[in-house]
Order: sequence, then C-alpha cells, then structure tokens
Amino acid sequence: MSDPLTFILTVMGGIIVFVSGQIIMKCLIEPIYAQSNVIGEIAYSLTMYSNIYGNAGVVKQEKMYEASESLRKCASQLLAKTYSLKLYWLWENLRIVPKFSSIDLAAQRLIALSNYLFNSEADIIKLCEWEREIKHLLRIYKKENE
Repeated sequence: MSDPLTFILTVMGGIIVFVSGQIIMKCLIEPIYAQSNVIGEIAYSLTMYSNIYGNAGVVKQEKMYEASESLRKCASQLLAKTYSLKLYWLWENLRIVPKFSSIDLAAQRLIALSNYLFNSEADIIKLCEWEREIKHLLRIYKKENE
C-alpha cells in the first residue's frame, strides 16, 4: 500500500499546477489573444473600408456611417482590451504587445479617420498616411514576398 502523504502531495501538486495554469491563461494569454484579435479586426476594417475613406464625403451616407462606426468600435475595443491586460509595461518591454503609446496613437488615428469620413474636403493623402501609421503602430505588415 502506498504512503498516504505521497498521495496527498501528488494531488496537491496537481491542483497547484492546474490553478497556476488557469491563472496564467485568464490573466495573460487570453487578454493578449483578445488584443491580438482586435488588431486583426482593425486590419480588416482598414482594408474593408479603404474605398470609403479614400472617397470621404462622396460615398453613400449609410456606407460612411457603417465605416465610421466600425473604425470607432475598433478604436474603443483596442483601448478596452489594452487596459484589461495586467502588467502591460512588462509585456511591452518583452515586445509581446505593441507599445502603449502606439496603441493610444493608433486609437486616436482610428477615431480621426472615423470623423473625417463625413468631410468631403478631407485630405485623402492625410487619411492614407493615417492608415499606414495605424498599421505601423500596431505592427500590421504585409509579408515580405507580397
């Protein structure tokens, strides 16, 4: 018959490993994954609506509202997911996530794009620069061979 102390220590060790894994998943991996998903959504929205903000003020109103809402939603979600990530400074310094200042500026640029959609005299070149800046800040790159 095995030693009851060995059995108890084995069970306790398993519980500690399981709980530690769950804490790491909930506090680190899931928030980083959520932020990454939002950055993917931003890449999608910038591509999907580039024809809208490339023709600011000229496109149908409902399409401009749709694009505006999508860009604003992306900015809001980006900030929300970033603020939910604990020890952001650490993950930023380990280059796991974009710099907080980059996140903040990208959100500002997304809001600006959203606002300028309704301006028929918007500077299209500036809007395209903002798009490139957002992609750079959030590390949304094309593959080298594309």
